[in-house]
Amino acid sequence: MTICGGFEYEVPGPGPDDAVRNPVGRCRDGGRLLLIVFNKGSWSGCAVERYTAAMNAPPLTLQGPNVCTIAQLISTTEARPRSSLYPLLLLALVATALSFGDVLASADKAGPGGFSRERIDAISAAVVQIHAPDGKGSGSLVEGSALVYTNRHVVEGFYEFDVHVLLDPNEPAAPLFKAELVGYSEDYDFAVLRITSDLDGRPVSDPHALIRQRGGIAPSLRLAAGDPPGRGDAIAIFGYPGIGQNELIKTTGIIASVQYGEVNGVRMPIWYRTNAEMSPGNSGGVATNDVGEMIGIPTWVSAENRTLGRLGNLLSMDVVRSVMARDALATTWGSQRFSEYAGLAGQLDFSLDPNFGELRLSSGFMPDPHRERVISGGAVNLDYLGGDFAGYAAESPDFRLHWSGSGATLRIFFEADQVGSDTVLVINQPDGSWLFNDDAPGGGLNPLISIANAQPGQYDIWVGSFSEDDYHSGELVITELDLSPGMGAARGDAGLDFSLAPNYGRIALRAGFQPDPHRVALTAGGSVDVSDSYLGIGCTGHASRAPDFRLDWTGSSRELRLLFESEQAGDDTVLLVNRPDGSWICNDDAHSGTVDPMVVIPGPQEGQYDIWVASYRAGELIAGELLITETTLSPASRSQAGNDPPRRRLDVSASPHAGTVSLEAGFLRDPHEVRVTAGGSVDVSALNLGQDCRGHASGAPDVRLHWTGNTRRLRVLFEADSPSDDTVLIINTPDGRWLCNDDAGGGTLNPLLRLNGQREGQFDIWVATYSSGGFAPGTLRITERDLRP
Repeated sequence: MTICGGFEYEVPGPGPDDAVRNPVGRCRDGGRLLLIVFNKGSWSGCAVERYTAAMNAPPLTLQGPNVCTIAQLISTTEARPRSSLYPLLLLALVATALSFGDVLASADKAGPGGFSRERIDAISAAVVQIHAPDGKGSGSLVEGSALVYTNRHVVEGFYEFDVHVLLDPNEPAAPLFKAELVGYSEDYDFAVLRITSDLDGRPVSDPHALIRQRGGIAPSLRLAAGDPPGRGDAIAIFGYPGIGQNELIKTTGIIASVQYGEVNGVRMPIWYRTNAEMSPGNSGGVATNDVGEMIGIPTWVSAENRTLGRLGNLLSMDVVRSVMARDALATTWGSQRFSEYAGLAGQLDFSLDPNFGELRLSSGFMPDPHRERVISGGAVNLDYLGGDFAGYAAESPDFRLHWSGSGATLRIFFEADQVGSDTVLVINQPDGSWLFNDDAPGGGLNPLISIANAQPGQYDIWVGSFSEDDYHSGELVITELDLSPGMGAARGDAGLDFSLAPNYGRIALRAGFQPDPHRVALTAGGSVDVSDSYLGIGCTGHASRAPDFRLDWTGSSRELRLLFESEQAGDDTVLLVNRPDGSWICNDDAHSGTVDPMVVIPGPQEGQYDIWVASYRAGELIAGELLITETTLSPASRSQAGNDPPRRRLDVSASPHAGTVSLEAGFLRDPHEVRVTAGGSVDVSALNLGQDCRGHASGAPDVRLHWTGNTRRLRVLFEADSPSDDTVLIINTPDGRWLCNDDAGGGTLNPLLRLNGQREGQFDIWVATYSSGGFAPGTLRITERDLRP
């Protein structure tokens, strides 16, 4: 039998003359050796010695039985300071491991093919139903204690719970206890509760005794000992799925696969996959081996929509014991939302912030369809989800949809910019199930998922690439219409479409706004030939279907000006504006001395202005800045006034491409991650900003950080999606100094900057490519942890 971390022992007897024998193994927890021995034929005590020698040292011989109680065991095994939580948890583990008696005997009589009806009833009595304020789940009552194991996501965000138990095997679970949160793992999806009282508030120290007093079967559930189960081994699942109407449900199956990993430096099973049926409500319950010993906690279900295949995922009890042995449980909830498999490398994780944004839509939304610009691909191999899942996606969702309404069929698809780009679509639904599609019928290599009667809630969406290290830009389309990839209406072939989300964001400005001008860094050009739409005088060039920028204007002003200045002199662009009344106003050249455009709007009416910047010639993409102003600025007067054009500087006053974030020292969601595409046309080395300040960046910052508190541990790093991309990190600090780094060292081309010693305030962050003319997508991380690229 094993009581922790692989410590095995053997016991003689029983008999009145039994003596302690040498152990055949050692507990790996904190260098302690625990010997559990018989005392006059009963499991009434233990012998404990500290053992700090190497693991391959000779066996330790004890002189005499040295019998003590379990309470003494707790006090004598304190090798280092622990929180007050540790003795209770260790007691629970020891007591669970020592569970022997009549129930064990009846289980053994059932033979290797299964276990007895009595054993099933005893396990069922130990499987409880947890009622949290926002839903229900399952849990397991730990033998010899008032503790309950469950999944973290069952109790997340709450501290008090009702616990229902199975007093009659043939009836639904009945309410009996109140419980409180003891702690939860931040890295793995499990939590521990403590039963504190009955429903009337009377303290309860022995819930097992109260269950028997109320006429229930004595609960009995012990942790598995010996080697972990392997592929093909029979298992059983116990829990309270929602479809069971509060009844305890037992299903059976086999271990389909085992995922190993390293926890606290020890290799062990992390996840067991099983074909045993699991449904919402099973989470937090019990998975046993073929003799009724607990091997894991049912946690989540993998599903695919083509063959309706399903696999249950069980969090290994080896993980639970390893984390609890280190007293590594958090006791208060932060603001983060956890994923069932957060902390495991190579998995999609909906607890992370989406790469390209999120929005709320309800049934009947307008305009329909809704489009978002997205780049497919990432490092996560989707094969782990089983079934037809294939391809590679980012760990974070690419987009998040908060959906409300009922009865609608929701269609979500991706259309790549380049024909022949092979992409896939993955969606995690509000109930936790997964959907997947590779190629839509008639859509070429573009994927589509149709969701009939879409349930309200959060949909996390990933756009993957079928091949590793492939990245494809395109549009994610969300619609209730009968659209699919390849249809003209879905592509917006009719021309410029002001119903689409703008490429570079939107802003609400009011007359008299400051600072004036407002600047937006963007890239002009696109595939729509504007002249085909006959919008009016000067409306020509080649633009994207979606607006580049959207202005929501209020107030009374004498004049509003919109102008665009390209980063490279001579690049010819056109400005196109759709006004609140639906009319168009366009300009090619502001005057005879420039090819930069400007639109002047006297007495601008309040409302929405959709703005496109087109390239005059087809096939050109032109970087520059859009300026919105109430002054008399123009492309010519701006240069004559002595201001550097945007192509010659990094502009801390410009709006950042990937947004602004506000963080403070000790922030919970660490690291904070932002998707960024490095590169631009500004030659940083020509600006003489300081050591390592080189490469090619955009004029506007990529990210703006507003930091509050001590910067002693603050660091910023960038990790390109492709390890061969060479990038440079450039930061302007609150006191106006420039900090730069090319390579973090250790053989990587990714940069890192430590900001310790800087004062709090605004940090403007650029990610440049070392070489000109290229772009490098990747992830910017802001952290107080000791992370490196």
